[in-house]
Amino acid sequence: MVAAPLASRIFDANGELLLLDVRGLGGVALQLSGTFTLTVQFEATVDGQTWVSLRMLPSNSTSAATNATAAGAWSANVAGFKLMRARVSAYTSGSADVTFLASSASGRIGSSGGDAETLDGEDGSYYLDVDNMTAGTLAVARGGTGAATHTSGNYLKGAGTGAITSATAAATFADISPLTTRGDLLVGTSGAVTGARLAKGSSGNVLTMADGNDIGWAAPSGGGGKILQVVYGVDTSAASSSSSTMADTGLTASITPADDDNKILVLVSHNGVGKVTSNTRVHTQLLRDSTTIAVENSQAYTADTGTIYTGSSSWSVLDDPQTDSEIVYKTQFMSQGDSGTVYVGLNSSTSTMVLLEVDV
Repeated sequence: MVAAPLASRIFDANGELLLLDVRGLGGVALQLSGTFTLTVQFEATVDGQTWVSLRMLPSNSTSAATNATAAGAWSANVAGFKLMRARVSAYTSGSADVTFLASSASGRIGSSGGDAETLDGEDGSYYLDVDNMTAGTLAVARGGTGAATHTSGNYLKGAGTGAITSATAAATFADISPLTTRGDLLVGTSGAVTGARLAKGSSGNVLTMADGNDIGWAAPSGGGGKILQVVYGVDTSAASSSSSTMADTGLTASITPADDDNKILVLVSHNGVGKVTSNTRVHTQLLRDSTTIAVENSQAYTADTGTIYTGSSSWSVLDDPQTDSEIVYKTQFMSQGDSGTVYVGLNSSTSTMVLLEVDV
């Protein structure tokens, strides 16, 4: 039987048929004209015996249909079918002129396939508008994310075979980050495009180029010895005493070290030191808070009752306070043996204290 590309007849009764042999053909068009009240079913068969509904697209619409009740033209892809037919399934009145015309080319795309137009009657362009996609999950295998929802500001990351989920930046980074410990650094290294972990260094270490390409931790070059801060204290008041109990001179200065390993270089200069008309001597001491760290017990000594003014006395003490809290340094003085009067800062002489924090 040779495929027939053209067939026509008039429908004016229920159950009438128009057959078309479409073997080897790709597409077919059907046209209805006239004045009538009837329903025409579109059907096709592969084996010549079992008929199934055939979805055809109207020439003026993108919504496919399996029947017609009004005049118009329809097209379909019939590749692979043996026969197709138009069948009157319900007749009321009038007559319809029916014409089939087949060709080797396929009919309109989607006329009998499984694309969006044939599955739900929507134009393919409908799905290009994101506002129309309001529900459902598109599988990864179909080019989607596989995620039912995606939170604004999140990232998409793998969630098992064939699945993707919406995750925060922290959760996404945690999947690939080599960092394990607080203080670790992420550094770029040869052969590791995503970076590698540089474990935290020891206290006081600095970053340095370990070789020509990579960085590493190391002790500061040149060791310590740098001066981190300087504090200056001055006193111009005159202090006198005839007691062997230590009393403040009025010279003091405070400092807060940056690190408890650092040391404090204390430079003290007392001026206007002396004694009058008694056999005594001046004792002085330097204190860190309440701890004595330096003494001088033989100033202005004459072994008799003569008056003497030595003028000045000084200390240079490298103190190791082992703290990073505030420290108060001060000086005190007394008259040995509760006899005679001694002085520090006589005649408004200027006494000074300099504190230098040394990085070790």
